[in-house]
Amino acid sequence: MTSLERENWNIELSWVKAHVGIVGDELIDRITKVAASDSDAKIVFNRLPLSTLISKIEEETKLK
Repeated sequence: MTSLERENWNIELSWVKAHVGIVGDELIDRITKVAASDSDAKIVFNRLPLSTLISKIEEETKLK
């Protein structure tokens, strides 16, 4: 169990159009680039298969 699960966090993903003045967008972009380039990061998919996540992202981007 991850620390976020123990604290009852609910994380939802949603698509946001980039570089259009949305507050926090540039910050999140920088944070995700740092996280993605961290070769020591532990990636855990303990409740959701990666294929499901990819399908959901593809579905959301088609709706926009």
